[in-house]
Amino acid sequence: MRPTLLVMSAFGPYAGETRVDLSLLGESGIYLISGDTGAGKTTLFDAITYALYGEPSGQTRKPGMLRSKYADEDTRTYVRLEFVHGGQQYLVERSPEQQRPARRGQGLVTRAAEAELRLPDGRVITGPRAVDEAVCGLLRIDRAQFTRVAMIAQGDFLKLLVASTEERKGLFRQIFSTGPYAEVQEALKRDAQALEFIEQSEKGWQTMVGERGLKLSGGEKQRVAIARTLLKNPPILVFDEATSALDSANERAIQAELRGVARGKTTLVIAHRLSTVVDAHEILVMDAG
Repeated sequence: MRPTLLVMSAFGPYAGETRVDLSLLGESGIYLISGDTGAGKTTLFDAITYALYGEPSGQTRKPGMLRSKYADEDTRTYVRLEFVHGGQQYLVERSPEQQRPARRGQGLVTRAAEAELRLPDGRVITGPRAVDEAVCGLLRIDRAQFTRVAMIAQGDFLKLLVASTEERKGLFRQIFSTGPYAEVQEALKRDAQALEFIEQSEKGWQTMVGERGLKLSGGEKQRVAIARTLLKNPPILVFDEATSALDSANERAIQAELRGVARGKTTLVIAHRLSTVVDAHEILVMDAG
């Protein structure tokens, strides 16, 4: 995600409408934002984070605190962000809940928070919650992860440094879209009892298995094939001698997992051994076929 234009109105120390053309910075490199204390440097980060996720970048600031105390009562507070993601242009605009002068009579009325996301195909998503979900789905990280990796506010950098190993794993798995690989590993480990022979291999998960698994034994091939099938989660499962090349211990372990996976699915099992189909609801015997 590369921001190209940031527009702020009555936001933080910026009383009027302020436009920041980020496209002038180019498409690569590291850029320094400098200025005196209180000049509004952090506000730029707050504005970008607020436009995307509806909250500022730091933990101590809330959306209700974002309206400029220097702005006129009738000036609307909003942030508009244009950005490029995946080679396509997006625009998101948000305004927090705020008070404005009543159009009739005296006093103030409350204006509800608003949000709008314009997609490259022309569709427009409206409403804070809908925009929140769309942005998270588009960028594949939520606000907490964004502020730890993409835009780290003052005082928050330490959180990334002290994050636990599991937190970092989850964070980077979501950022780099490696979830499917984790699912494959889990399927091999849990549903096919294949993790042991993989980890015992000299190169572990980097082991080359050859065309059609040429370098795997018959039992190893079957475990991998079972894991691939279960990973797709099809409504109908067909096992044709699926555990025939396994020893009895591994067969029992895999069958125990298959019983759980097969719940709610139509499962057809072709086997020579009665132990393979002992849990079937109906058994058909082919005699002299």
